[in-house]
Amino acid sequence: MSDLRAERCDRMVQPIVDLTASVLASQIGNLDDFDDVIRAAEAVLAVAELGSFGIDDDAYIDWAGAAPATFKLIIEAAERKDKKAVWLAFADPQTGVYRVSAACQGLPRW
Repeated sequence: MSDLRAERCDRMVQPIVDLTASVLASQIGNLDDFDDVIRAAEAVLAVAELGSFGIDDDAYIDWAGAAPATFKLIIEAAERKDKKAVWLAFADPQTGVYRVSAACQGLPRW
């Protein structure tokens, strides 16, 4: 039997690394970085939208419930090239991207 959580977290490793780098770069005013933010956020959103059915991990379930809205906010802000809104969604203390690390904690590359 496959470990669905491990598979999904593995799919998100590189997009999360790319998202973090591009969000930080977008904060210094390089408009090209917003395209990278969108691509990376869309890759994570695709996983988040799969939900948590079949996964028995409270942190992942919690993350999956809030993640789609967070990544949609990041994408919408990046499409507007609104660096402040990108950062606010990315770093939000309740729903921010950091929550994926708790959802994937203990898995390889996390």
